[in-house]
Amino acid sequence: MQFDPNTDSGEIPQLIKNAIELGTWKAWRARFRSIEDQLSANPFMEAYLLQWYEVECAMQRMLTYQRQTGRMRRIRSADIATHRLLGFAAALTRVHERLSPTGAKKLESMVRGALTDKNQSLASVAFELAVITNLMHRKVDVICNDLEDRVHSGSGGTFDFLLRANGLEAEVECKTFGADIGRKIHRRRYYELSGRVRNALMSAVERKGSFLIDVTVQGSLTEAAEVRSIEALIISALEVGSDAPAEGPCSIAFHRVTLEGSPFDSRGGLFVMPDEEKIIEFIRTRFGFDNKNISAMGHPNSGFAFLVIRSRKPDTVADYILENLKDGSKQLSGR
Repeated sequence: MQFDPNTDSGEIPQLIKNAIELGTWKAWRARFRSIEDQLSANPFMEAYLLQWYEVECAMQRMLTYQRQTGRMRRIRSADIATHRLLGFAAALTRVHERLSPTGAKKLESMVRGALTDKNQSLASVAFELAVITNLMHRKVDVICNDLEDRVHSGSGGTFDFLLRANGLEAEVECKTFGADIGRKIHRRRYYELSGRVRNALMSAVERKGSFLIDVTVQGSLTEAAEVRSIEALIISALEVGSDAPAEGPCSIAFHRVTLEGSPFDSRGGLFVMPDEEKIIEFIRTRFGFDNKNISAMGHPNSGFAFLVIRSRKPDTVADYILENLKDGSKQLSGR
């Protein structure tokens, strides 16, 4: 398989149409509704959803813009997520039309499955297509080994691509990793917990003023059941108004926070809510917590609650990535 990876802006409407048809409108619409439902239930999920469902969110914005204006967004003024969406749509079209009927149906199934499975996104499919596009720029011949089920005809491996160029052959197995791999505190669960305890935190701000609540889990926060148990402990500690020792899944400690001279001090004029990086830097400076799992909720007139979630156990990101790469290497033929 070889094709010209360059795309003219005039092709964009048809490429978007192709991507929708190959995934089916029903599957795309189900993903859009799922994202909207999650945001409606918990606004804290926005950052996570925009990252995990980058292609899907960009598609929804593209279609909304088209419906409102009657045209596609201009590529020169589009954001990076829109560029990635267009790259995905172009590569999907180019690859799909060059596969055998069996391979084409398998690719369609991959896209539909990624759109309808709540535990998946299009990220892994988009990554494989981006790899193919990269290789096309280098005039490499690509055989989609896995999609075409060539292992059954003697290729000797279940790897993704067989490459041919300048008399050489190489096998490629693609692996993608989410931001949570090897981390004790998963971002999805953290945002989920933040949304579930928001009302209790805001009620406590009205009684106590601004404070930070430091939640240290004994092990991990990766499952829904762990979110519910920690939620119950946080709410109980807020009602009692005291620290909770590490007798259960987590310990809880309260710290008073003064806002004077901070990004949350509204005395300087019009208040603008600090972004995530500024919140993290503020907490690092005040309390020494070097932690990404920090959120702030409140209003300068009433005060703010800061929620920090961390684990007593260290992350093992590199270990998990290495283990996945070792597993992936088993799919190569060895030749």
